[in-house]
Amino acid sequence: GHANEEIVKFLKEHDADMLFIGAYGHSRIIEMVLGSTTEYVLRNSPCPVFLAR
Repeated sequence: GHANEEIVKFLKEHDADMLFIGAYGHSRIIEMVLGSTTEYVLRNSPCPVFLAR
């Protein structure tokens, strides 16, 4: 599956308490075209997310 959906699915299935995830800065144009896994996970995570840049 798609990484972003699989991460959120895993969090829900395992009743995760928190997610630690890294993020890399991409240009806004690339994010608009390709989407952002980190942004999707942040918006859809069932638990708190710790984001490291």
